[in-house]
Amino acid sequence: PWRPVSLIRPTACLSGLTLSASLDESSDGLLTVSFAGPVPEGATLACGGRTQAFQTSQSGGASASLHLPGIEPWWPATHGHPSLHDVTISATGRTALLTRTGFRRVELDRGEDGRDFALRINGKPIF
Repeated sequence: PWRPVSLIRPTACLSGLTLSASLDESSDGLLTVSFAGPVPEGATLACGGRTQAFQTSQSGGASASLHLPGIEPWWPATHGHPSLHDVTISATGRTALLTRTGFRRVELDRGEDGRDFALRINGKPIF
């Protein structure tokens, strides 16, 4: 670099962050986000136009789950639109984008004899 470089640290950091996104047979999504440490007052999780407050978990961290009925599913580009949804967290009057995620259901299809190998995405055969 030809001029000074600065390291800018975020004002807040979530440790032990986990995110799980899934799709059930009726095309309803389930998003669960958890992190270690105390829950900031008024912290909420948002995705797909819905919000949910974070709760203190048994381990002392925080978690929130969103049920998203009829959410647009993620598809491989060969079979549809690879739709991604913004996942945000809000606390103390500020909102931050955590990530973008897709909701899909991946299943292994072993066939009638149990010896085949095929993948199903959102109930549709892919290979």
